[in-house]
Amino acid sequence: MEGEIPNDLARLANMVDLQLAANNFSGVFPQAIYNMSLLENLNIIDNGFSGSLRSDIGALPTSLGKLSGLEEFSVGSNKMSGEIPSSLGNITRLESLWLFNNSFEGSIPPSIGKCSHLLYFYLQDNKLDGIIPQEIMQIAPLVLLNMSNNLLTGSLPETVGRLEHLGTLSVGHNRLSGKLPETLGKCLLMVQLDLQGNSFDGTIPDISGLLGIKEVDFSNNNLSGSIPGYFANFSSLEHLNLSINNFEGKVPTEGKFKNATIVSVFGNINLCGGVLELKLKPCKHSSFSKKVLIGTSIGVSALLVLFIAFVSLCWNFVLQVKTFRKVMALGSVHS
Repeated sequence: MEGEIPNDLARLANMVDLQLAANNFSGVFPQAIYNMSLLENLNIIDNGFSGSLRSDIGALPTSLGKLSGLEEFSVGSNKMSGEIPSSLGNITRLESLWLFNNSFEGSIPPSIGKCSHLLYFYLQDNKLDGIIPQEIMQIAPLVLLNMSNNLLTGSLPETVGRLEHLGTLSVGHNRLSGKLPETLGKCLLMVQLDLQGNSFDGTIPDISGLLGIKEVDFSNNNLSGSIPGYFANFSSLEHLNLSINNFEGKVPTEGKFKNATIVSVFGNINLCGGVLELKLKPCKHSSFSKKVLIGTSIGVSALLVLFIAFVSLCWNFVLQVKTFRKVMALGSVHS
């Protein structure tokens, strides 16, 4: 189907489920839709709709308020633009919010944190900027949060650890920075963790408890330190990308690190070892190890010299005692 949606659609006031996905509809989505007060599911994904949610929804809070029963709001893969209205936070029964692959700009409204039943939040492939609101990281039921391919700045909020049901966290290809929060290790149901293409620095936090993780992508950041050995024990791990960072030291060779098709570490010039397929330079003793080795050798040599000197002294003493006894014995014979 194609063309524009007729405005007389408003006559379907008792509509509960409106599914128009994967068609060729175009034009500005009619405001009449927002008079369907009983609407629970609205899905117009993969069409050619344009316009701004702010002009269609945000400027009409009374119309938006009539959609209080909406559980799914899906407008992904269209040509929509403008800012995401904060009034979306008033639809507190939302479970799915799909805004991906449009041209939305501006910041993510903190008010969406009031959507306390939200399970799926897709924001990827837009032009959103500003920080990630901590309020979003406090929506306890969230199962999937995708904010990748935007212009987001700031750090990953510490409050991410409150998302105990989170299975997918994707914030790749933004402008995020700072150290990764230790609270990531509290997202025990995590399956997919995509943080690539940002400017995160510091070491990888302890995420050894994420035993069900399948995909971890930390590539194209400024992360440093050694590669945690616990990745070797993740039985579900299918892809670990640590490429183009500042990691250093020896790459483990146990467990998952045996399979070079799972692990990617190129672009870390200070890494060494690993399985042959990774084509890394062999590990050399560090200067510290050399110092320890040299110190140990000197210490052992010194002890050996002292032992030989002690034995020599003892032997000389024994000889002197024997000589003295012989002299005494001869003296007694002559007398």
